Amino acid sequence: MSPWIEIYDSEEVHGRLRQQVAMHSTTIAAAISVAVFLGSLAGLYALGQELMLLSLVLIALSAAAVTGVRLLGLQSHVWCIKMSPHMIMGYNHSQKATAFPWSDVDHVAIDDRTLSIVASGRSVIEIPTSFADFVHVSHRIMDLAELHRRPIHLMGKSLPDVELSSLMPELMALLASPLVPGAEPAR
Repeated sequence: MSPWIEIYDSEEVHGRLRQQVAMHSTTIAAAISVAVFLGSLAGLYALGQELMLLSLVLIALSAAAVTGVRLLGLQSHVWCIKMSPHMIMGYNHSQKATAFPWSDVDHVAIDDRTLSIVASGRSVIEIPTSFADFVHVSHRIMDLAELHRRPIHLMGKSLPDVELSSLMPELMALLASPLVPGAEPAR
């Protein structure tokens, strides 16, 4: 019998992650190729043009470094989640699994782009909001986090510190206005 109680996956997220990885990898390869080419040219020219070419090499290498950091950030984004009352596991674009018991979870954070499960060893499972059934999956994860008394952070604040009016100003404005013309606003 499988130890996993619930399994969720999103092929759309998987495809998008693989496209992003391919794009970032191509960008890194192109930037390094440009840097090598310009570095080779720098050796052929006089000192005045050499400095300009070397600065272009640094720009190309900087672009490769920034793209590399973005590529590393995609390692924690998952397209498949497996949950049980004892553990959580996520698979990234390269089928690498990240798993940890709920007792190792430091906190669960949700913002406008992802739901993140952060373990004490700084391992992270990130579920993008484009994940199929994101609302259901996030509710299940929060239920399990509460079951194990793990802190939940919403938009960077711990759940008890969140003010509804800051998250939903449109709803608060609607509640403050009368629903029927001429009637008193709701209190």
